[in-house]
This record gives sequence, C-alpha cells and structure tokens, in this order.
Amino acid sequence: HRGAHIAAILSGFGLAQDGLLDALDPSGAGLIRAIEKALAMSAISSEDIDVIVSPGMGPRNFILAEAAALTAVFGIAIPMRVTAVAASGMAPSALFPLHILLAAEILRRQEAPPLPNTIRARPLSRARHILVLHCSASGEYGAVVVSAKECCS
Repeated sequence: HRGAHIAAILSGFGLAQDGLLDALDPSGAGLIRAIEKALAMSAISSEDIDVIVSPGMGPRNFILAEAAALTAVFGIAIPMRVTAVAASGMAPSALFPLHILLAAEILRRQEAPPLPNTIRARPLSRARHILVLHCSASGEYGAVVVSAKECCS
C-alpha cells in the first residue's frame, strides 16, 4: 500500500544453540538443526536451495562446523556459495542482515556477485531459494531461507 517494491520473502528461519558457551562445536550439529528448521518452515528441501550465503570465514571451529553441516545437509551437491565479507569487513554483527539483503538482491538480479579478484558477476538460471547462514562465537546458529516473491504468492 505504501508503494514499496518487494524484492524477496523470508520464507523460513531456524535458530539453534550447540550448548557450548565459549566455543563452537566443529561437528556442525547446531548449524544442521538451524538449517533443518529453516527448510521445514519454508516447506522446501535442500535440493530446492540454489545459493548459500555464508560468512565463509571466522574461527577454525566455525569453518569446520559450516563444512560439516553443509556436507550433512547437501551431501556432495552443495549449491554455489557467496559471501559479503569483502564489503562488510570483519563486523560479525553486520554480516547476517547484510547477507539477507545480499540474498534478496541476488534473487532480484539473478546473478551472484563476482568472486574475489574478479569483476564479472556470475549469472544464475532461475534462482528461487537462497539459504543464509550465521553463527556467533558463543555457539548460536541461525539459518534463513530467502525466496523469490513468486515462490510464495
């Protein structure tokens, strides 16, 4: 009613805590639970995810947890991954909302940002669902499914 353009829909989210208050569990169990909750709320499966937006950096245990979780959820068919670390620096509190906005823009443009040290965007073919991941140093995980607005009409 106010004339805003809807770029995408947040179709599902999941939060989990792995029980470690001062470290991250490298098994990825907490992140797996967050991803599964987000997929269930969105009523889609892992095969429907076209792109994953994740920090892709951080403490060693987070990198191990992310790799373990993605392998557990997607097997060997892990979708394209992108990150906005170069744009936001190392400000963890800013990454999650920035990554959600990045996911909406990827869906709108149907292209992923260039890889580091390149200038060309990577075209996509009808991307419909993007999984955005987040974790905190205290073992809290978040996963959000951002969907093209046409998917949820």
